[in-house]
Amino acid sequence: MKRALISCVLAAAATACASKPDAPLPASTKDVAPASLVTVRNTPGTWTGDPRWTKRLAEIEVASGPAAALSSAGLGLSFEGGREPVVTFDPAAPVEGDVAVRFIDGVRRPIVRIAPAALLSREFNAKDDLAALLAEGAILVGSGEREPPAWIRTGVALVVSGAAERRLHQRVLGGATVEVREDVLYPPLAGDPLAAAARAGALARIARAERPLARLLALVFEGRSEDQALADLGVARREFLDAAAETERARAVRRVAEDPILPGLRDARAALARHETDRADALLASLAGAIAAPGSNAWLAADARLCLAEIALARGETKNAK
Repeated sequence: MKRALISCVLAAAATACASKPDAPLPASTKDVAPASLVTVRNTPGTWTGDPRWTKRLAEIEVASGPAAALSSAGLGLSFEGGREPVVTFDPAAPVEGDVAVRFIDGVRRPIVRIAPAALLSREFNAKDDLAALLAEGAILVGSGEREPPAWIRTGVALVVSGAAERRLHQRVLGGATVEVREDVLYPPLAGDPLAAAARAGALARIARAERPLARLLALVFEGRSEDQALADLGVARREFLDAAAETERARAVRRVAEDPILPGLRDARAALARHETDRADALLASLAGAIAAPGSNAWLAADARLCLAEIALARGETKNAK
C-alpha cells in the first residue's frame, strides 16, 4: 500500500496566488466564482475513463476559486481578467505538479500542470498543492521578465499556501522508515523547496514590516536586489536570515521528533516492515490516547491509522481496514 495514501486524510490550509499588486481583498472567498479566477481544462486522456475522475476534477474546480482568492491576503496580488491561470492535466507532470508562464493569445498566463495519476490517488491534494502552484504562478507573472530568486519563487509560495507543513511530513513519513534527521528533511541542495520554505518562514518571523512576504515581492518586482529588499524589511545582513532559517529548520524538525506519537509510530512502522504484525499492533495500541487527543499531530495520527488499516488487511479483517 502506498504510503502516499496518507495525503487523503490530511487537512491543509490554502493561501495562494496573484499578479496585480494591491488588489482589494474579497469579502469572502465564498463570494468568488472559481471560473472567474482559474480556468480548469479537462484535458482528454485515458484517465478520464477512471470512475474516480469526475470527483477528482470537481475537487480541483472547487479548490481553485478559494485558493486564488486567498492569494490576495498572502501575496498582495490578484489575477486580472483574461490573465487567470490555466490548470491542465499532463501525465508527464511531477507528482507535486508544476507551473510555468506561457503566452496565450499574446497574454502571459500561468499554466499549472497536474499529473492525472497523482490526482486520482490523492498524492496530489487539491486543497493544498493547487494553492501552492497558484501562488507560484502569481509570483512568476508578477515578476515579469525577471526570474525571482528560487527561494522566493518556491519558498514564499509554500509558506503562504500553507503547504510547507504537509511537504515536511511527506518527507518524514513518505519513505520506508520514519525520518527525522534534519540533514535528510532539509538537504543542502540548491533550490530545495522545503529549505526555501524555511527561509521564507524565517523572514516572515524576523522582518520588521507588516505583511513581510507581500512586501518582499513588491520590492523584488520593483527591481530591488535581494540584499536591498531584505534591508528594507529590517534584515541588514543576509547572514541574519541564514541564521534564522537554520533556527526555522531545527524548530520544525524538533516539533515532529518530540511529538508523543513519533517514537511508537516509528517502531510500529519498523515492525510492520519485518511482518511483526502483533508487535506493531501493540505499539499502536499504546498510542491510542495520543492519536485521539485534541491538537495531536494530524499527519502522524493519520499515518498511525493507516498502519492500523495495514494490520487489519494483513489479518484479513477487510471491514476493519475500511
